[in-house]
Amino acid sequence: MTMSLQYKGTLEQAILEHLSEVKVDGNYKCEKCGKESKAKVSHEFVRLPKYMMFHIKRFDSIFNKIKGNMIYPTVVDMRTFTTKETDVNLLGNTKYDLFALTVHHGTINQGHYIAYVKRDCTWYQFNDEYFTIESE
Repeated sequence: MTMSLQYKGTLEQAILEHLSEVKVDGNYKCEKCGKESKAKVSHEFVRLPKYMMFHIKRFDSIFNKIKGNMIYPTVVDMRTFTTKETDVNLLGNTKYDLFALTVHHGTINQGHYIAYVKRDCTWYQFNDEYFTIESE
C-alpha cells in the first residue's frame, strides 16, 4: 500500500493531516431522511497491509520545491492511526521497520535521486555518482 502525503516536517504530522477530517464542496443528501447537510470526509485504517510505502510530496501547488528535512522514526507504529473499534486480530502487525528511503536533490525539472537501503543492520547508499556503505 502507498500513502501519498504532503510534506509536514515529520512523518507523524504528515499521516495525521492525511487522515484528518476535511470538508467536501457541496452538500450531502441523506438516503434515509432526504435531508441535505454539509459533507465531511475522513480516513481511518481498519486493516493494515504487510508492507507500507509513504510517498512524501515535496512540491507545493505551484511546483516550488519544499525544502527542509523530514523527521521519521526507524520504526513506525500505525496503531495510533487505526480506528479504536478495530479488532486487534484483524488489524495484524502495526509496526513497520524502515528499510529503504529515496531522496531527491534538485528541482521539479531536473535533479538527482539517491536511494538508501537497509540489509542486515547495514545501510547501503545507491548513487550513480559513487557508492558507500554506512553501518548502523
